[in-house]
Amino acid sequence: MANTSIVEYMNVSGYEGYYQVSNLGKVRSVTRYVCRSRGGKQILVGRLLRNSKSGPAQSTYYSVALSKKGKATTKRVHRLVAETFLPNNKGKAEVNHINGNKLDNRLSNLEWCTSKENKQHAMKTGLNKNIGEGHYAHKLCEKSVRDIRATYVPYEYTIAMIADEYGVSKGTVQDVLENSTWRSI
Repeated sequence: MANTSIVEYMNVSGYEGYYQVSNLGKVRSVTRYVCRSRGGKQILVGRLLRNSKSGPAQSTYYSVALSKKGKATTKRVHRLVAETFLPNNKGKAEVNHINGNKLDNRLSNLEWCTSKENKQHAMKTGLNKNIGEGHYAHKLCEKSVRDIRATYVPYEYTIAMIADEYGVSKGTVQDVLENSTWRSI
């Protein structure tokens, strides 16, 4: 891995001669000549690109707009850094922010991972608050889940009876009892 205290720029794949990305998560355009529509040439002076935030408020990432031959695209900065500097020998599809800060795009804070590894990291570090009562679609509270698990007795106090009592579907109760939901309790 490169020394992260020294800024190192490399060409963005597919945009060689147009853009470069640094190991510290900065993207810049490259000074170059462009042909104008009337046949003349103009020099475009390279500059540091401004990051913009993309995604829902909870999962904001920095992105930049890249343009080549009149076609503009938006790229997430962490992916540009990872694709440029991090070998992906195992073919993992996602990039994880090790410290959990999605705006920290330094090479030392990024690693390739699978979707499962990324989700496990989010759960382990408390980044994913979308479980239990924090989930937008929760129907039960933690106390109700504990009560359901404690009171269920097959053929006496049935799933259908519990579902009626708590105002949820039988499937919801079944999921609670099988630990396919509310696993954290």
